[in-house]
Amino acid sequence: MAKTAFFYLLIACFCLVDCKPQVMVKQVDDTSRQSAACDIDVYNSLEEIKRQYTRIAELQTEDKRDFRGGEKKMIDLLITEASKLGADAIIVLEKGNKKLIMRDPMGGGNITTFYPFINAAAIVYQQ
Repeated sequence: MAKTAFFYLLIACFCLVDCKPQVMVKQVDDTSRQSAACDIDVYNSLEEIKRQYTRIAELQTEDKRDFRGGEKKMIDLLITEASKLGADAIIVLEKGNKKLIMRDPMGGGNITTFYPFINAAAIVYQQ
């Protein structure tokens, strides 16, 4: 029993060290752009945008490691990725918590927890 608990603790430690939030990118156009050299604007709704724009990519990040949140950290990751794509801004389309059900390593059934996610769009302003 102690060996099993140690094994699961070891896996959890590796996950905490190695499971960094990632940004999944789905480009929606083929235009090649240079990385953005200026600040990236962040919009929390489509209504906030007062300029014409073109959507260049869909971005998604989630953080299964930090169950308490970490929204600013995830927004910063989205901004970094959008900058690499040459975007002028990101639009946060959806954010919340996803349900995660894990098997209890001690044999007590399932453990349910939630982890944060953000879906966004990277955009460029039209001239």
